[in-house]
Amino acid sequence: MNNRKMNLDRPNLNSEQIASKQNFQDVLTKFNATKAPVWKSPWFWGPTSLASLAAITLIGMNSFSNPIETHDKNNTLVQHTQLPNDTECIKPPVISEDIPFSVHQVDPKKDQTIRLLDGTKISIPAGSLVPTDLDKKVQIKVRKFNDKASVFVAGIPMDYGDKTAFESAGMIEIKGVQNGESVELNADKPIEIELQLTQNPATFDFWYLDEEQKAWGNYPATFKSDKISGELQVKDNSKKLESKFETVSKKLTAVDQEIGRLEKPTQTDFKIPVKGHQKFDLAFNKGDYPELSKFQDLVFEIIPTMGYDKNFASLVWSEALLEKRVGGGYEMILRASKREIKLPVRPVLGGKELKEAEKEFDAAIENFQLTNSQLKAEKEKLESEKAKLNLQLLEELKNIRNQNNAALIQRNTVDSKNASSQSKARGEVADFQNVAKFQVTRWGLYNCDKSISYPEPLEEQPFIAWKGGLEMKAQSIYVFDLDKNTRYSFGARNRFSLEQLGWFKKNDIVIVAIDEAGKIGALEISKSENSGKAEKILFEPKETGEKTVDWLKKMMHESVDIS
Repeated sequence: MNNRKMNLDRPNLNSEQIASKQNFQDVLTKFNATKAPVWKSPWFWGPTSLASLAAITLIGMNSFSNPIETHDKNNTLVQHTQLPNDTECIKPPVISEDIPFSVHQVDPKKDQTIRLLDGTKISIPAGSLVPTDLDKKVQIKVRKFNDKASVFVAGIPMDYGDKTAFESAGMIEIKGVQNGESVELNADKPIEIELQLTQNPATFDFWYLDEEQKAWGNYPATFKSDKISGELQVKDNSKKLESKFETVSKKLTAVDQEIGRLEKPTQTDFKIPVKGHQKFDLAFNKGDYPELSKFQDLVFEIIPTMGYDKNFASLVWSEALLEKRVGGGYEMILRASKREIKLPVRPVLGGKELKEAEKEFDAAIENFQLTNSQLKAEKEKLESEKAKLNLQLLEELKNIRNQNNAALIQRNTVDSKNASSQSKARGEVADFQNVAKFQVTRWGLYNCDKSISYPEPLEEQPFIAWKGGLEMKAQSIYVFDLDKNTRYSFGARNRFSLEQLGWFKKNDIVIVAIDEAGKIGALEISKSENSGKAEKILFEPKETGEKTVDWLKKMMHESVDIS
């Protein structure tokens, strides 16, 4: 009985004792390289009774503060089925038809200028584009929209708020790609666009489409007229405000990054035992098993894991291995003749060193909380300042527009009297150009718009059919009001249902319908025929082979092509 050895409720070791028994990586290298000998079976007293034990016994069991959770085979992870991908912000309504982009090759290391057919100018300074490969060209893809038909076929949403739709004076979509990947933009060197408009912007605002939020939001822009001495000469503080806005934005980004890098200290970092976690050490005959001497006087704490038997320490094991875990930490592997258990473990402190470690841990937590509080306060301050500057900038741009509205309206009124009927049909004003100037720091859709109210639903919904009388199972219906120059959308993928269909009376309108099979049809209602109600609507189907955009342009008397 000389080899009998028992350690119950073993106290935690101090840091010097642990240091004397490790580098743990050295333990792994030397211990795992040693071939285990034939195990002996000495008799000695176990924790609860006389038993025949192998050379290794786990002792020093700590009780759990909480019961061990067992694995329930009847429980499985909840599988979330992905919804159909039919909620894109921009989705062409007609199958296999879309409005193509014009593609322009640019050198990211040089100043570049792209001029579209309608006069729109895109200025790209050197360093504005940040592609993966600076030595390869970047493809700038552009779609310029000057008419309702093109906007419709492209699937661009034109609703704003709960009860209004947009009338557009000009829209552009711009993207940059290299090797099929979107190219980043340098916010310090924005792209500048001078967008040619189709009508007087005096009563319009400027917008950007947030495709994630599926909504339009105000965007800074200024207007100019080629007939009013080039750039409008007014007091303009927008550049100064924009500079302040960018400075605050950069500071806010830096604070966010600091908050992201801030890590809360953990007890594990300070080798402090976690209350309620199980601890054990190894009992063996050092003389008979010198290869295990590195484990003597070491205490291990089990890192919480699911599905292991908390009574493992009362069992007999014939082999023990300590291995490095992927991602850090250690794993204790215990084996017997027909069983094996793997436990994630870590060394812990005790005694005087534990108290010192706890003090250091408390101080680290206090410092973390103070730093985190200061950073969050700074972030809140910067967010408030950014929001204030944004409002000031929008107000400044609004003031600039207001100061020029009178001159714009007066000049457009004079020029409109001399405009030809053909120019009017195209939505142009003779010898007069309006331009929206803005900067781009992100790809997407930009639009000069004003909102117009939706019509009230018809008192009685009409019977909807194809010409000839066959009933149509309509999926979506779109009312194009030519007088208000806007589109109202009803049915699938739209805010308003088919039961809310309506239009303004005494206006020229074109109504377009798409049935459940994707077949498209339309009809025109002139001012003289438009009473604001109808008992039935008969749609003329589009002829096979004709492009939807060309077909709609003819119906709406539009001849302006996209650039």
